[in-house]
Amino acid sequence: MRRISITLAIGLMTSGVVSQTRPQSETPVYWVKHFELPAKCDLAMERLVALRAEAVDCLVGCLTDPRPEIRLRAVRTLGFLGKVAQPALPSIMAMKPGKDSSLALAVASAADAIRGGRGFVLVGDFVTGELVELDGRGKERQVVMDLTDLWSGRRLASGNYLILTADDVREVSSAGKTVWSVDGVEPLDAVRLADGRTLIASAERHRVIEVDKRGKVVWSYTDESREFRPVSCQRLRNGNTLIADYTLTDLAAGRVIEVDKDKRIVWELTWRQPAMVQRLAGDRTLIVSHKPDRVQIVDKAGKVLQQFKDVDIPSVAEYLPNGHLLVGGEGFLRELDAKGVRLWNQRMSWVTCIQRH
Repeated sequence: MRRISITLAIGLMTSGVVSQTRPQSETPVYWVKHFELPAKCDLAMERLVALRAEAVDCLVGCLTDPRPEIRLRAVRTLGFLGKVAQPALPSIMAMKPGKDSSLALAVASAADAIRGGRGFVLVGDFVTGELVELDGRGKERQVVMDLTDLWSGRRLASGNYLILTADDVREVSSAGKTVWSVDGVEPLDAVRLADGRTLIASAERHRVIEVDKRGKVVWSYTDESREFRPVSCQRLRNGNTLIADYTLTDLAAGRVIEVDKDKRIVWELTWRQPAMVQRLAGDRTLIVSHKPDRVQIVDKAGKVLQQFKDVDIPSVAEYLPNGHLLVGGEGFLRELDAKGVRLWNQRMSWVTCIQRH
């Protein structure tokens, strides 16, 4: 990393890009170092993408880093730079992922985006029961799963898939074999945690649970003071849990809450019919609302920082490091740029999960 930093600094100083008065926090070298910090890597990706062509050389230097997580973050960031990262394409294609399926997929997706495509996207369609991987033109690259009661799914770092059905959460190998499952939870959301445990929003059982590899509940949260129906959950870097819940009897009584390990609410935001919630870098929170149809990013005070309006009836969204939004719902999947302009649209029955590779 020292060699990369020195080379980059010399190149930028001789080109006149960097002045002696430029803050260090505005340089690619500064943000690449943050790839090493799990709590800062998402923000680092956003900052590097914002630096555009200036970040390319530094990111290319990371492609040969001995740590697989650094290589993965670097190649994904280059993919979100799109055509700006064309000088990096030979280095990306020269990478040898070996048995690292996540890196191999990221390389293919980044190369597609740099060449002008959309990058590869994993999409779940509730109506058809298919979990499919779309290529950069929106064509089916492969059908990962085909289940009559598929609710959603997500690709794990191992290459397996975490699948939600009407009743259970299961981990399925790329060959279609179930290698782990927990039944009777009636989930609407599930997240695999870094320690191998699984966080589940068990909507119709009125609780959020954390289960270990044996399926044993090791932590749970419910709210007996109301009709608690959690529809989305996320374990935050600080160990707290972000939850969205709303009842079917009073849609206006929905909310987003952050709960600590001792089950105390440390942050709460009243919100009408939230369908999905995700904490972003910089203490921002992405909230997808069924009705009124909206996808918004808010700060900790609940102030709306950004609103995406071209979202029809949304179910799920993914905020990308380049400021774009992948959003899907009843009848559509589309990408909006940072200004909310539609970049492309694809007709689908009912999108319930999205994951950009």
